[in-house]
Amino acid sequence: MDKAKDRFRLMNDARNPFKNAEFYVIPLAIATASWIMRKVTDTVCPEDGSFVANTCNRAEEALGKLYGGIVFLMLIAGYNRFKGLKKYMRGVIKPLLEAALADDAKSA
Repeated sequence: MDKAKDRFRLMNDARNPFKNAEFYVIPLAIATASWIMRKVTDTVCPEDGSFVANTCNRAEEALGKLYGGIVFLMLIAGYNRFKGLKKYMRGVIKPLLEAALADDAKSA
């Protein structure tokens, strides 16, 4: 009974939709904040070629690279996660289909 209870607890923990959400929420929050800051610096900074304007342009470039890199890495991580999910689903669905087909064959 204890083994079944532990197994069901692990299965329920694996189904938690918010499990490891911080790995997605934090980078996306940083990317969103840097995108917003880039838009703000784009509208606020002068375009007169002064030291301030050059600094603003460099800041805009850095912020653009930051959110672009985060989005790129998130796409790679999402793709790898999708591949793992697909492999897991194949391992789960195949035995379920086999069991259902066996039940149908027994009842027929």
